[in-house]
Amino acid sequence: MASPASAEALTGPYTAVIGNGPTINETWTFTPCGPGCTNLTMGNQAVRQLHLEGSTWKWSENQDGVTCITTIDSTTLAGLFGCVPMTLPLQLTKAG
Repeated sequence: MASPASAEALTGPYTAVIGNGPTINETWTFTPCGPGCTNLTMGNQAVRQLHLEGSTWKWSENQDGVTCITTIDSTTLAGLFGCVPMTLPLQLTKAG
């Protein structure tokens, strides 16, 4: 019997592929900030602090009435990225 997949601890560099047609490839870097917490650095954007809720890493912010999100499944590393209603699929892979 196979063991269940374990949750991925987000730390270090990852390649983020964003989109489902033309895609954007970026390097995202995660730095732990405590239990169930990781800071995400993407290029020159502000650091986003994601929190583990169940099996999903989550960040959200309301910008002038528009909700922007980043969600990442801790096992599959798939998720969503963007501002509602324009969220795009996201897939992370460990870099290096």
